[in-house]
Amino acid sequence: LSIINAQNTIQEMIDNADSYDTITIDSGTYSEALIIDKSITLNTNGEVILNVAGHTTGITVNENTSDVTISGFTIIGDALTGSGITVNPGATNISITNNNIQDILLPGGGNSSPLSYGILCWGDTDPVNPPSNITIDNNNISNVLGSAISLGSNTSNVTISNNNFSDIFAVNIGQTE
Repeated sequence: LSIINAQNTIQEMIDNADSYDTITIDSGTYSEALIIDKSITLNTNGEVILNVAGHTTGITVNENTSDVTISGFTIIGDALTGSGITVNPGATNISITNNNIQDILLPGGGNSSPLSYGILCWGDTDPVNPPSNITIDNNNISNVLGSAISLGSNTSNVTISNNNFSDIFAVNIGQTE
């Protein structure tokens, strides 16, 4: 089943879709952050700008969610955005392709790290619950503090290819005297 802009927001389309649906988002600017909690494919039809300014995370793939594709977005954050896309513990078979992610400038993205993240994948340590089978391909990531792509502890089977990074700003992690 394919859904093309049947609702007002992308999140409404996700919420109203069935697992394994494909949602194609029409050209335009959408000012919202997204939470993905089911198996779904998000594609774009033309230029789709996801303005996530003011949100800590642009697109969140929830814990233990599987079979998700995110493709074709321009994700634009600001000084309040710590991650363009976050893949949480236990997520599996996640494909992040053909996206432009920029202006991710909140240190730590809600934690104590001095970094912000274009794409963040992380797994729990107690109990260990790695995100796995992740493909990150052909994305452009720019204007980020320290980390274009970050694979946290307990992340497994990740393929990273054909991505372009620019304006990734150095971050002073240690204190100097």
